[in-house]
Amino acid sequence: MKTAVFFFFALTFSLAATGKTSALWGQHGELWKKDRLPDFTTAGYKGGKVELPDFKKTIDVKKLGAIGDGKADDTKFFEKAIRKCSGHAAIFVPNGTYLIATPLLVKTSHCALVGEDEGKTKIFFPKGLEEIQPKFDGEHTTWSWEGGMITFFGNGLGIQNLTIQFPDNVWEGHNFHERGYNGIGFQETTDGWLKNVTITGADLGLWISRKSSHITIDHLTLNFGPKRNEQTLMGHHGLNVYGGHNLISNFEIAGQFKHDLSVESKFSIYNVFMKGKAKDLSIDHHSQDYNQKYNLWTEIDAGQGSRLYHSGGKNVPRGVSFNETYWNIKSQIPVPWVTSMGISRNNNAVGLNASGIEAMVDQYNNWFELISPADIEPKNIYTAQMNYAHN
Repeated sequence: MKTAVFFFFALTFSLAATGKTSALWGQHGELWKKDRLPDFTTAGYKGGKVELPDFKKTIDVKKLGAIGDGKADDTKFFEKAIRKCSGHAAIFVPNGTYLIATPLLVKTSHCALVGEDEGKTKIFFPKGLEEIQPKFDGEHTTWSWEGGMITFFGNGLGIQNLTIQFPDNVWEGHNFHERGYNGIGFQETTDGWLKNVTITGADLGLWISRKSSHITIDHLTLNFGPKRNEQTLMGHHGLNVYGGHNLISNFEIAGQFKHDLSVESKFSIYNVFMKGKAKDLSIDHHSQDYNQKYNLWTEIDAGQGSRLYHSGGKNVPRGVSFNETYWNIKSQIPVPWVTSMGISRNNNAVGLNASGIEAMVDQYNNWFELISPADIEPKNIYTAQMNYAHN
């Protein structure tokens, strides 16, 4: 369960022949304009300063009676394991497919749900939250944008090395009345983590609440079965982040959600999204209050690039962003420099597949640098800042 400490990134100081640096940073941070480019080094579990926990004490669900054949209901054995986890312990799930009929809530701090192997340890939920605990009021269900079939409530909680599966049903569209196939939720959680997890067939993949912060997400894959793969849109939210100071890295969205990556509230600040890829990424600044700020999007392959800033929300215009940093985002087609041009302010856009700028800083204080993703150095401004801080 050991994971590398985030600040021990390999740093290559020699630039490639075509490498170009930003006036916001320079080569090694010697030009860092801190009043312009925020410091993102507080993101993630314990601010990225320590390793993720490796609990030696384990509670084996099979030793408690779980079958893991995909047919027998193993819910009560998982619930028993959760009750037995008194802290600083891992609930160990051996390889197999475990049918779980109701949501699982882990609320004892310093517990982790750990599979034996990501591809061979599977938790199958035959029903979603709306089917089990309906909240539809005639217009919407709140399960459409929050909640998880596995929810963590407390500090120092994590999940890793497993797959969560839902039935391969067709997504009925953006009607706010999904089945509630919601994967994992962090609710009022500090210093939590997810590592090496695949979620298949979700309406909502990952939810981080307003009162959750310093969560590390490392290697999360969101994919779909054959029925949803035939659709243009396959779910509502991929990653829905209401909290702040979270680190989301090495993610893959193998399909399209209505909103792939969402920041949803005034608490959505200083989040880092990096080293990810998607089919046709949407970065969703949900327009509830326009207060999501100081988030970083770096070293990302956006796929096609036709909907990079596509956003939702009740307020118009949608997708307005303030004080955001977009750094090294690849796309197959050119993208705009910033969403909602003329309204969005104080953003940084460096190393995008874009063109047509007339000035480095526009009248709305948005900063643009025409450097291609292939040429920009450093490739990842978060890792560069971490190395700067710790060297």
